[in-house]
Amino acid sequence: MERKATIVWDFDGVLAEAGKWEGHKKIGPPRAKWLNVLRWLHADGMTHHISTCRLNPNPFGKGADPDVLSGLANRCVRMWLHDQGIAHIFSEVTGMKVYGDLYIDDRMPLFSVLDDYDKPEDIYELLLEELAMRADTIKTTVEV
Repeated sequence: MERKATIVWDFDGVLAEAGKWEGHKKIGPPRAKWLNVLRWLHADGMTHHISTCRLNPNPFGKGADPDVLSGLANRCVRMWLHDQGIAHIFSEVTGMKVYGDLYIDDRMPLFSVLDDYDKPEDIYELLLEELAMRADTIKTTVEV
């Protein structure tokens, strides 16, 4: 059985608009074109994770974040995902680094290029091309 790609998504700046930090309860509005791309990639059978600094228990080495440790931050992110109708898509929502075949993060050069496209269809097609170029490293055999 061939494994589909695993995509790791950043949260703020990719799925949600990034703005001035106002705490864990304040999350920006959805970035519609990226939510569309996510939904299409999910429909293709790919696995998705979120890795976000918002859920890191020790962000930027500034000490423990009580809202992360208490679970408040995670509940806020999950509620936002639920409100957008995409919570079911993610296998994992974490503040830690996780394995992925492709990372979609607003701090990476590829994102800047893709984000300039107005049509989500164009972004989707370019990501499929990127994944096709990585196909040999993605293919694995899974014993059933």
